[in-house]
Amino acid sequence: MILDKKKNTAGTVVFLAGILLVFAVFDFVKQDIGRDKLLQITTYMDFFLNVKVVNGVYLAEDDYYIEQHLPQTYPASLHEEKLLQITELVQDYPQTQVILIPTADNILTDYLPWQAPYLNERNLLTAVEDAIGDDHVIDVFPAFVEHVQEGVYFKTDSRITSVGAYYIYREWAKTCASFPFWYQLDKLETVKSNFVGDMVATIGVKSDVKDQIKVFPHVLTQQVSINYDNEMTADSYVSENRLTSEDAYDYFLDGDYGVTIIDTEFKNGKALFVLKDDNANVVIPLLAPHYEKIYAVDLQHFTGDLKEYMKDCDIYDQFDVLVMYGCDSFLEEFMY
Repeated sequence: MILDKKKNTAGTVVFLAGILLVFAVFDFVKQDIGRDKLLQITTYMDFFLNVKVVNGVYLAEDDYYIEQHLPQTYPASLHEEKLLQITELVQDYPQTQVILIPTADNILTDYLPWQAPYLNERNLLTAVEDAIGDDHVIDVFPAFVEHVQEGVYFKTDSRITSVGAYYIYREWAKTCASFPFWYQLDKLETVKSNFVGDMVATIGVKSDVKDQIKVFPHVLTQQVSINYDNEMTADSYVSENRLTSEDAYDYFLDGDYGVTIIDTEFKNGKALFVLKDDNANVVIPLLAPHYEKIYAVDLQHFTGDLKEYMKDCDIYDQFDVLVMYGCDSFLEEFMY
C-alpha cells in the first residue's frame, strides 16, 4: 500500500478504517506480531481518519513530510544550558562563528496543517545573538525564506539539500571569505533520483514521493584526503556506495563519524574546526576551497574530551571555529 496523502470521502474513511481495524485486531491477536506491526496499522488508521501528524511527522501540503518540533520538548532550562555552553566556547575561541539551520517547520509554515504548533527557532537565534553577539552569528533564516521554493529541504527527509547548503555557504562567505568559490545551482548533478528520506521511515509506511540527491561537480573533482575516526580513509567528499544504503544521505562525507579530518588540495595554511550535526556534511565540501585542513566533530558520536582535542588540533595557531547545527539538534546535541 502506498501513502499518497490525498483526501478521502467520508464513506471511504469509515469503510476502510473499519476493515483495517477488524483485520488489525485479528492479525495482532492471532500472530502476536508485536509493536512494529501495531505501529504500521496505527499509521494507516491515522491516514484514513485524516490525521495530519503521524509519529511526530506532519503530513504537510505539496507532499512534504515535515518533522514536528513542539515547544514543550525544549524547555527554557535547556535553552539556558546551551546558551551558557556556546558563550564559553566563544570566550575560549573568539574567532567562533555560529550557523543555526532552521528546520522545515519554521520555514514551510504555510505548508503545515492549520494551527500546527512548532518551536519558534527565530527566538532561539535571537537568544544566541544576545548571548555571544550578532557578529558571531551567521543568520541563514532570510536566505531560506527567500529561496524556499527552490528546494532547500527534501520532501521526505528532515535534512537540507545541496540547494540549502549553497545558500548557507553563500551567507558564510559574506562574513568569512575574501572571495567566494564559484558554485552554480544550474550545474548541480543528480546522483540519485529516487531518494526516500528519514521522515517517511519514521512514519513507517511506503510513499510514492521521491526526492533527488544532487551534488556540485566541483565537489566531485577536488583532490582530498579524508580520515574517519582513525579507522577509514577516503579520497573523495562523497561515497558512491552509500547511494544504495538504507540512508542515501550518507553519500555526503560517508555519514556519521565522531571525528572527520580533511586535508584539502588548497595549501594556504588555514584550518577550520567544525562542531556539527549531519546537516553540515553537505555544506563542509563547499567550505573546503578556503582551508588546507578541516576538523569536523559530531558530538553525538564523539567520545573524547572536546576541549583537550581542540587544543591538540590547533596546530595552525588560532584555527577558525564554526558551529553548524540544525536548531533542533543544537538544543539536543551541542555540548562544550
